[in-house]
Amino acid sequence: MKLNKLLVAAIVVFGLISCGDEAQKKEEVTESSEINADSANIKVYIIDTTLSSIKWTGSKPTEEHFGTLNLLPTIVELNGKQIVHGDIAVNMQSITVSDIEDKESNAKLLGHLKNEDFFNVEKYPEAHLVVLESRVDPDQNIMMVDLIIKGIQTSVEIPYNIEYEEKQVVINGFCSFDRTNYDIKYKSKSFFSDLGDKFINDEIKLDFSIVLKEFNDN
Repeated sequence: MKLNKLLVAAIVVFGLISCGDEAQKKEEVTESSEINADSANIKVYIIDTTLSSIKWTGSKPTEEHFGTLNLLPTIVELNGKQIVHGDIAVNMQSITVSDIEDKESNAKLLGHLKNEDFFNVEKYPEAHLVVLESRVDPDQNIMMVDLIIKGIQTSVEIPYNIEYEEKQVVINGFCSFDRTNYDIKYKSKSFFSDLGDKFINDEIKLDFSIVLKEFNDN
């Protein structure tokens, strides 16, 4: 009799354990399905360099200058209106000055921007915005990126919005960065106190419009 009771108890315990395992497996399957369903919404795009643009703006007390930069054809992954991942590469050797019409003055500033005092484009031909993650806010999206200039990396948050058009996706945004964080100290009053009003502001502004087309690796 005792043996039978022990046998029944063992069967009940085994049954409970089996049910628990089945429940756990079902939960794991459900979670996995959700992840796969979410992953299924991710689409891969490539930057259309002919339609994309970046405008830079720098300033000093008496004036400001601006110009453009070109992007390289890198991959961006989207999930709806969120950027999931992307390494947005900027061709630093493509930098131009747009506001100075005089050819000699334009060439002088452009050469200065390209040399060691500023971006040293021969040694550092690319800058990168590496998207780490993004979130959706009520008014606009925010992407958290590692901004890499002259091989130096800092983290910044960039507001942006996404518009889906017939055959392309357009990402518009704005950000600014402190050039001294990237070892660009030329005429910075943060490092030189005797410049008077001859200093150049540390902040550089970027306005960007990135046009994406669906990536086809065939």
